[in-house]
Amino acid sequence: MKSIFLSLLLFLFFSYGYAQSDVLQANNSLGMSHWEPFIDQWKGIGWRLTEDGQQTEWHHAYTIQFKLDGRLLMLENTTTVKGEMHHKSVILGTYDAKADNFPLRVYSTLTP
Repeated sequence: MKSIFLSLLLFLFFSYGYAQSDVLQANNSLGMSHWEPFIDQWKGIGWRLTEDGQQTEWHHAYTIQFKLDGRLLMLENTTTVKGEMHHKSVILGTYDAKADNFPLRVYSTLTP
């Protein structure tokens, strides 16, 4: 039991230090600058066909901003269909200099 506890404690100690390292939070101006033209509030209408072939309009409202001194990109979205909220989502991204890309993580919830 002591070895499991000690292993867990060491894992938490080292993973916390790694997660807070400056290497992971480094601001790469080249990577982040690609998003600068999109920083603002945006609204738009899209559509899709339902299973029975009917066209449904989707109204999107986005807020796109930098957080944590420009190290994190955050997109907040609210989507409504026929005047009722359909879902909300938060999209987070950080620049990965080693891979030279910008992976995004999407967190979304559908409302009944």
